[in-house]
Order: sequence, then structure tokens, then C-alpha cells
Amino acid sequence: MLNQLKTAMQSDELPTMAYHFAKYINDYSADDFVILAAAILSWQNAQGHVCIDLQDYTDTILFAGDDFTGIATPSLNKWLAALHKHPWVSDHFPAPLILEDTRLYLGKYWRFETQLADAIKNRLSPNTKLNSPLLKSGLQRLFPKVDNTVDWQAVAAAIALLNRFVVISGGPGTGKTSTVIRILALLLAQNPAMKIELIAPTGKAAARLAESIRNGKQDKRLSALTDEEKTLIPESAKTIHRLLKYSPRGFYHNAENLIPVDTLVVDEASMVDLPLMARLLTAIPADTHVILLGDRDQLASVEAGSVLGDITGHGHNIIYPGNFINELEQLGVIQQGDIDKNNITPPLITRSIALLHKSYRFDETSGIGTAASFINKGNGGAALRNVLLNPKFPDTEWISVGNDTLNPDCITWASNNYSNYLSKNNIKEALELFEKSRILTALRNGEFGMDELNKKISHRLLQNHNLVQHGDEFHGKPIMITRNDYELDLFNGDIGLIWWSEESKQFNAHFPSSNGEVRTLSTRQLPQHETAFAMTIHKSQGSEFDNLLLILPPKATPVVSKELIYTGITRAKKQVLVAGNEAIFVQACKESVKRSSGLDKKLGW
Repeated sequence: MLNQLKTAMQSDELPTMAYHFAKYINDYSADDFVILAAAILSWQNAQGHVCIDLQDYTDTILFAGDDFTGIATPSLNKWLAALHKHPWVSDHFPAPLILEDTRLYLGKYWRFETQLADAIKNRLSPNTKLNSPLLKSGLQRLFPKVDNTVDWQAVAAAIALLNRFVVISGGPGTGKTSTVIRILALLLAQNPAMKIELIAPTGKAAARLAESIRNGKQDKRLSALTDEEKTLIPESAKTIHRLLKYSPRGFYHNAENLIPVDTLVVDEASMVDLPLMARLLTAIPADTHVILLGDRDQLASVEAGSVLGDITGHGHNIIYPGNFINELEQLGVIQQGDIDKNNITPPLITRSIALLHKSYRFDETSGIGTAASFINKGNGGAALRNVLLNPKFPDTEWISVGNDTLNPDCITWASNNYSNYLSKNNIKEALELFEKSRILTALRNGEFGMDELNKKISHRLLQNHNLVQHGDEFHGKPIMITRNDYELDLFNGDIGLIWWSEESKQFNAHFPSSNGEVRTLSTRQLPQHETAFAMTIHKSQGSEFDNLLLILPPKATPVVSKELIYTGITRAKKQVLVAGNEAIFVQACKESVKRSSGLDKKLGW
């Protein structure tokens, strides 16, 4: 078996790491079927899967390619029997490999998944300390009835107060932040002394959350907020790593050293991977109120797992139990008959899930919203014909790309949109202008990848503008931090500008800070970073831009799925130009990524 796996590796059908993990298992006299399972598990872990379900790999041929005929896999019974016999395989932690039903895990991932599932399930009991009359009057004040339709924001607020764990999922512009502001006001009414923490997975997402909270307090739709409520609701946010006090030695806060917090709001929860979410929820007290905000239809985290998707049932309809619907009716957020009652007994987790349906940013005249809806349903053909190629929607446009060469209109778009901030003398204005436009791509490498695009755009702008340049640095160069630096308070995903100072005759790096000011650093201080005219769609999560160019590869590639395209197109607020191949686009919208995990099953789905 090991020789076959080595041939698969040499044929580029199996990653090197997966082969060496299988070799390591083989050093301990493992059965061939165990060695094969270990190779598959390592291979799939690298793709973001938490585990493998052996049922998906039985009685088939794997790793076949032009230079290799592949490896035959055994029947499920033979595979399970071999694994059960091996001393490294167990059904509980600690063990290198955990076998749970037909799912095989690395021990550490099984532990993270089990810890997270337990942390969530322990919070699924109703909030027994609730003052219901106070909540009802607060809901009426903060969510005044404007018509006879269901106000899903009010429903989400009620669900958030009735439970100690809640997920509020909605697409762009559905009002997640304005809803959570009012939820915090309702919670503070119940306990004015509560300690609230606002967090997000990246520095940029944390800064956006803080800015959204600040702006939301001034929103006329939230005029019912009292001055006291506005004062009590915090306006600062931090990264999850900062809350957990991460250092090279590990996390300071854990199950033995809990974070003192009463209510925890986690924004952009779809970006949080399984290990980090497990560490977070096991490092807070059992009675902490947890509110996850995100879009369950977006891309999963870069690292292992798809936590938000697992919790919300991967697109399943959310059906509430009849007695829970009665509670919502009694609070006045819905009327009798607004939500159908039936005899189905849904998973207990459903009463902790709130979906926001109405977009306040995109209506039926919006091409961005309409295209995103078609893409989310897997209907790329309708998104293309009815929207992207339809002049009826001025906020969306499509340009075709060749098989091997980028359409030159893409670099022209970049030159036109990025020239605006380069003309500014004020760095704060330049930073604000730069954040209005962006190029997103699916890939890092190749003609259509981030690295090549950044080179071409830099070359064009240096040609067109008389920019000061020394080595790799030039005036106006945008950079993205790629490694956290806690001393400098710079985090993976933070974006700034390199700017030439005529006074000091040197380059400095400037970053927007969470209080709206600009931070200035010497370029010599900067942690690892890369050029950021173009960035990957994965890196764009948690960001929004007025004008967006989305570049998709003209050939089929596993990374491009409906979730990736949906995430990319919904980063645009006002205008999106999509560059791609029509047939590949339509096919990619049919491809949905489902990561193997047992979290959804542990939560009752």
C-alpha cells in the first residue's frame, strides 16, 4: 500500500504531507486499509475537512491519473474492522485517530468538534432569568410595527433574548448590525451592569464592526435608543485572538482561566474555523450570552471546518417548535399564523437560529442582489442572462476573458479606479478612497491570480503616474498584513498605504485605526505583508467596497464554487464588474462545497 501511495504522490495525485503521514502510520505495523485511511484523512484535512466519512470512499478507485491507475478502496465493513483492530484508533480522546460511527478524525479535530458541540448544547436551555414584560415593551419600542409583514429583525431580537446562544444569519444589507445594537439595548435593560465584548476573526472585521456600531447609534431607524443605552453599548471591538490573549506560548484564556464576560458578540462568524471557535466557547463562562453574526451562505473558514454552516444546517429550512412560536406570539413580534405550526419536531438548535430575509441595501431593482440570489440557488445561467448581461441592471456588468489571457479591460478598470486616491495629498482621504474600490480573484497564482494582477496593476500605475519609487516600494502602494503582530496592533488582513513624505524624504506606512484616525509606522517596522490592489475572495470576507471587479478563472478549478462567487459578488455595495468565461461561470454556480464534519450531526441535524 505504501508503495502505491508513493506512486500516487509522485504522480501529483496525493499531497506529500498525506504520504508522509501514511508512512508514519506504517512505521507502526498498520494494516494496509489503515494506512490508506490515514492518507485520505491527511489529504482531506488539508482541504479544510474536519474528518472523512468512510462511506464516501468505499469500493472505489482513488488517486487515478494520467500516470497512475489508482488505488482500490475496500468495503466499509472491511475498513471499519481494520481500523477497530489498530491500537492507535479509538472512539474517545486521547488517541491519534478517532473513529465515530463511520467518520474518521485526527484526535485533535475530534476533540475540538466535541468541545464545541458540548459548549453549544449546554447553552441551548432557555434564558430563565428573563423579565418577559420588560422585554415585550422593549421590543415594541425598538421595533415599532410599520406594516402587517413579519419584521425578521424583531424576531431575531426576541430569539436572542429567549436563548443564551443564538446565530443571526443574513446576507449583505439585511441589518445584522442594527439588529444587534437593539439586542444589546434589550439585554442591558435586563442587566445594566453586564460586561459586553464585541469581537471578530480579523483586525479589519473588528474595525468594521466597531465602525458599524458607532454609525448605527446615529441611524434614524434606531432613534428609539435612549442616550443611556447608547452610552452603555460598547463601541470598541477586538480580534478573537486578542480576547483570548494569544501569544507564541499559546492562549492565556481557556477552560481553566475563563474570560469575564456576560455577553459575547462574534461578527463574521462564517470566517471562524473549528479550532478557534472551540477555544473561544470553552474559554467563557457557561452562562455567557453568545451571539454569532454572519451569512451562512458565504464561504467557510480558510482553516478546518464550516462552523456556521454546521450550526445552521447547511441551508435547511429553519422550522421552529410550536411552543416556541407561541412564545414569539406572546412577545408580539409575530401574529398568529405568521409562522406555520406543524407536527415536525425540529432539532433543538433551530430555536437558536434567526434568519434575516429582507435586504435594505438591495431591492428588486438591484442587479447585485438579484444576481447573488440566483447564484445562491445554483442558477448561474439566470444570473448571467437575466442580470450580468442585461443592461436593465446598471450596477452589474460582465466582460468575457480568453482561455489564457486576461481581458485588458481589467487592468484599465484598475488604473481608472485607483488613480483617484493617488491624486490625494491627505493620507486619511487617500485611505478612505482606496477602500471604495477593489479587485477580487479566486486564485493566488497564474495569469488570473492575485500575484500576477498586482504586478500588472503596479506596472500600469507607475507608468501612468509620476510616483516616487525605491526598490519594491512606491508612493501609494497598498499593502495587506499577512501575519499578526500584537505589539504593533497589526493583524492578518489589515490594509494600509505606503506613502512618500516630502518632508522626511522617506516612505511610511499608514493604516486606519478603529477610532477613525490614521496610524503611521516606519516601513522598517512592518510585519510580513503583500501588495493589495488585488486580493483573493477568501481574504475579502468581512470587507465591502463601493466598486468591485471580480475576476474568475476561464477554466474549471475546484476552488471556484457557488459559495466563492456569492461571497465575491456580495462584497460590492454599488457596482460590480464580473470578468469570466460564461460556461465555466454557469458550471461553477452548480458546484457547492460541503466540508466533512460531525458537528451538524452532534447538534441534531
